[in-house]
Amino acid sequence: MAALLIAAAGCYGMVNSQAGNGKYDADGDGLIEVSYLEQLDAIRYDMDGDGQADAESVRDAYAAAFPVSSSETICLANCNGYELARSLDFKDPRSYASDTVNPRWTSGDGWLPIGNENNRFWASFNGNGNTLSNLYIYRITQLNDPGAVGLFGNASGTIRSVGIVSADVKGDKRVGALIGSNSGIVSDSFANGKVVGNGYVGGLVGYNDGGSINSSYANNIVSENSENSEQAFGAVGGLVGHNRYGRVSDSYATGDVYGSTHTIGGLVGYNRSSTVNESYATGNVSGNSAVGGLVGGNPYGMITASYATGSVSGGQQIGGLLGYNDSGTTGGDDPPGTVSGSYATGNVSGEGDYIGGLIGSNRDKGIVSGSYATGKVSGKKLVGGLAGSNTGIASASYATGSVSGEDSVGGLVGGNSNSVIAVWSTGVVSGNVNVGGLVGSNSGSVTVAYWDVQTSGTVISDGGKGKTTAELQYPIGYTDIYGKWNTDLDNADKDFDPITGIDDVWDFGTSSQYPALKADINGDGVATWQEFGNQRPQSTAASMPTSTTGVVDSNARPSAEVFGELVRAGLLVSVWRYHNATQSWDAYDPNIPAELNDLTHAAPKDIVWLKVTETTQFQGRTLHKGWNLIALK
Repeated sequence: MAALLIAAAGCYGMVNSQAGNGKYDADGDGLIEVSYLEQLDAIRYDMDGDGQADAESVRDAYAAAFPVSSSETICLANCNGYELARSLDFKDPRSYASDTVNPRWTSGDGWLPIGNENNRFWASFNGNGNTLSNLYIYRITQLNDPGAVGLFGNASGTIRSVGIVSADVKGDKRVGALIGSNSGIVSDSFANGKVVGNGYVGGLVGYNDGGSINSSYANNIVSENSENSEQAFGAVGGLVGHNRYGRVSDSYATGDVYGSTHTIGGLVGYNRSSTVNESYATGNVSGNSAVGGLVGGNPYGMITASYATGSVSGGQQIGGLLGYNDSGTTGGDDPPGTVSGSYATGNVSGEGDYIGGLIGSNRDKGIVSGSYATGKVSGKKLVGGLAGSNTGIASASYATGSVSGEDSVGGLVGGNSNSVIAVWSTGVVSGNVNVGGLVGSNSGSVTVAYWDVQTSGTVISDGGKGKTTAELQYPIGYTDIYGKWNTDLDNADKDFDPITGIDDVWDFGTSSQYPALKADINGDGVATWQEFGNQRPQSTAASMPTSTTGVVDSNARPSAEVFGELVRAGLLVSVWRYHNATQSWDAYDPNIPAELNDLTHAAPKDIVWLKVTETTQFQGRTLHKGWNLIALK
């Protein structure tokens, strides 16, 4: 509260000086300062951000929020948007120029979103790291529905560095805490609270139509509107509901997501012809069909270097990462749905068919490569540790979770009718008919693929070769049973030549370890398995970054203090440290509630993976944008 008072006092003085200087863009950056909620509301009258009302009919309303004399101007020249001068709270009188809370914005229909389908906000809005608290919107009927619902309804400009805190947002379709429908750029922003709608519902953005969302997150509880379940449409996600011809990168969602219909995802509900890159979700996800820990449905989309850790449940087409992956009809112009360099660790359960630890159904010519799943999987028919059903291509991947079902149950794939190549599985498999250590039922091809006959409890599979644990772990390179695993598995160069475009994605570790997948997430040109999740919890200390001290060290300090300079600069994404004693990973993320972090302290000599948003200096050394491996001082 003291910090808020100081910020408020500073802004009151700044507003007065603006009036004296004859302009509201006091710092001359082309963005008009917003210091009160009445001014935030008045943005709707100037959608291009030039400091002039867009129509004669709203000139008086705009002037009331930005009062100037006849000799003054709001913006001297070249203004193109707005910026928050301080954090504002819809329930705090000090956030109002009138010193009185506006009940229309805290009850009834609540806030009217800025921008609609016919008049979009297409200027810039910079939050400057400030927040807007207690945003309340309740517009779910035809009488009060403005269209897309959020702080901004429809936006095609650039919105950055703003946080929505304690949101309570309800709408019909295209509902998000920050933006209902986005076709512009969103970056470095977040939202928390509760978001509810009938379709295209996201924790941050409801409908991302060709827009870009970067370095942003949401930890909202997101759900379809149970009061109007018969109107529910689907496409519900922890961050974005429907991502259409858009891009989500370096972003995440931590809240639980609930849906009563289809395409429900921990991060994105429906990812059509869009990209999700270097992003993750940790919340639990439930729905009816096409439900995934990260994405519900992925027609023609691309998911790379991403992961999900929450439990996933539903009816059919349920996956730890993705409900279904689709390339559409054969012969179409759309590219195949692709999942690469990604993983899921949560348990997956489905009441029906197409249930997988990573993907429920890999349809048509969908591609899955360089990915893995470790969660427990249960379902009815077509149940697999990696994919419930594969009619596409699955290569260079593996699964370790136990799998149970009734019909077509496999340690890796429940039912295969296309191609499975260079894969392995170890999970216990149980079922009634068509049960296999690797594949339950198969009408396609299964090549250089193996399962562990000892850990799975079965020597039967409709495809692949059963091997003992020792046989799977003994080779430490592309030799013996793995001799053909470094061919062109994904045909990225599109020449269909197995000799060119070789995919060196495996790290074989020691002779007592299973193969692990590699990834070059930090872009240093060297792919390491440590950059791709903790795949070897039983690995030796020599094969991974270790900590010689840990949290018991007397020199250990709180993580918020150790990494404070990076947090204050807004550059730190997350920190990972390996714990020798427990053979597990600890993580510190400054953007989520403190109680969710398990890396609470760090000490000198701790070896950590540290991700920053841009090149900077830390503890006397240069950190490059992306992941960095360093020893703390």
